[in-house]
Amino acid sequence: VPVVQTFHEISDKNRGKHPAEQAPTEADLIAAVDHIVATRSSERAELVRRGARPDRVTTATGGVDTDLFSPHGSRWELNGHRRLVCLGELVERESVDMLLAAITRLSDTELFVAGGPPSSGIRMSHEAQRLTGMADELGLGARFRLTGTLKHDAVPALLRSADVVVSTPSRAPFGLAPLEAMSCGRPVVCT
Repeated sequence: VPVVQTFHEISDKNRGKHPAEQAPTEADLIAAVDHIVATRSSERAELVRRGARPDRVTTATGGVDTDLFSPHGSRWELNGHRRLVCLGELVERESVDMLLAAITRLSDTELFVAGGPPSSGIRMSHEAQRLTGMADELGLGARFRLTGTLKHDAVPALLRSADVVVSTPSRAPFGLAPLEAMSCGRPVVCT
């Protein structure tokens, strides 16, 4: 059976962010699969550098469904505050703690963070507990909200309710959230 492989994020021994066994496993996959789909040109170059045959690597960059992600449509209810929205994994590299510190200086602003576990299990997440504790220490109260993972078709309504969408990860393998926000006509601040 032909096998096509896509990597979410290739290991980087210089960053030390991946398990030690990831790089050898990747090398085995690169050698064994029939074709690889890279998500960006730099990933393609890295795969070829690691031994992938150039004729067996295709680049297919992500895109935005502009019928779903548009300025027109429903939006989440507003409550009188300016709203910052952050989409991403609920992990430390998203730098939500930096956003929490920033909104302490903006008394009329709330922060909605979408991502991580489903809302029913969000409070069990170590990162959710850490961020909620920080928000409590900063006195943010109801101005900080973790929504948990949203279904893809529910994301545009949240984005449309934002005054600004913020994307602050230390690294972002795909970076689709800012593009989706821009497609909804929202201003975006990225690191």
